[in-house]
Amino acid sequence: VKSHLIYINRTTFPLSFFMTSNDNEAIIIPEYFKYKVAYFHGKTDEDLIEDELPYEICNSSIHFPLVEEQFDAGGYVNAYCLVNDSLQITGSWSEDYLSYLSIKLFYCDGNDYLKGKVECADITEVQDYIRSGELYFNLVYMDNSFSPNDYKQPINRKTNLQYTSVAVGFTKLMEYYLMPRVLSTDDGLIWAVNKSENVVSIESYSSDFQTFNTDNSENYIAEFTINSSKVSEETKREYTKIQTLLANIGGIGNFLMIFFRIVCYKFSIEKRTHKSSSILLFL
Repeated sequence: VKSHLIYINRTTFPLSFFMTSNDNEAIIIPEYFKYKVAYFHGKTDEDLIEDELPYEICNSSIHFPLVEEQFDAGGYVNAYCLVNDSLQITGSWSEDYLSYLSIKLFYCDGNDYLKGKVECADITEVQDYIRSGELYFNLVYMDNSFSPNDYKQPINRKTNLQYTSVAVGFTKLMEYYLMPRVLSTDDGLIWAVNKSENVVSIESYSSDFQTFNTDNSENYIAEFTINSSKVSEETKREYTKIQTLLANIGGIGNFLMIFFRIVCYKFSIEKRTHKSSSILLFL
């Protein structure tokens, strides 16, 4: 079984990322931390191509249009969203082709200072800041599910937040696997008329960590990856057909006719018995 080809964008699976402290306030300290968003793709028996993607402060009406109110109500201010979020996610390391999204949190890199972007703080100062309180690396995304009994608005959309704690001495990794959900509806009144709606949803996610700088030459603190799953889910439903309705009505009608025949037969027997008794008394 191969992994599915998943298309993600700001309507199918918008996502954002940011850091918070234990008071849920967003942390923006460029001299301490930075992010790197990369799209990896290519044949698995070769070196994957890495495309670094730009990101910006989220505008909920643009980046989370289908759940704008939920995003704003969650207080996700100063969260970052992808500038170009139209990507294809597919494959796994056991398949011929692989493509996935990576979002990494780094210590501020001294190379940024050389490029004139930002002057990084001393690494000891950054680590002391991490140790001084609880810090979290957060991923916010729109997840989708179906309500089969709701024929008007069958798709449920909601914003979810997942996070991993930030700690000195460890690199955290959270892997998310996306799957397609399909709702098939037969809404024909006489003949079958099949329609389908497709959404993208989280199938599963896993977390792991490794000792810092163990196979980590880039010196990053945490990473989220968005991958494709081999799992899918299909829900089927149908409207009641006219012929089924008529058959049910006919069945009910036949039941009522039999019922009233039995009742009438009972009363007719009792009435005949009563008449017979009256005749004998008269004689």
